[in-house]
Amino acid sequence: MTTTRAIEYRIARQLIRRRAAHNPVRAQRLITAVSFVACLGVLAIVVPGLLWVLLAGSVVVCLGVR
Repeated sequence: MTTTRAIEYRIARQLIRRRAAHNPVRAQRLITAVSFVACLGVLAIVVPGLLWVLLAGSVVVCLGVR
């Protein structure tokens, strides 16, 4: 095994050990919370507009039907 390959394997083993020692639960919870808040923000912006469109459509249908 060449010196370069030995160094590559050592670096790879160190990275694998670091990942195994790292607890990703906190990061996963943070990502989940941020995405949930972002979805709520998008819904808060979109839903009122959709309700106005629904109201206008129902008025048009009511006025158009005899």
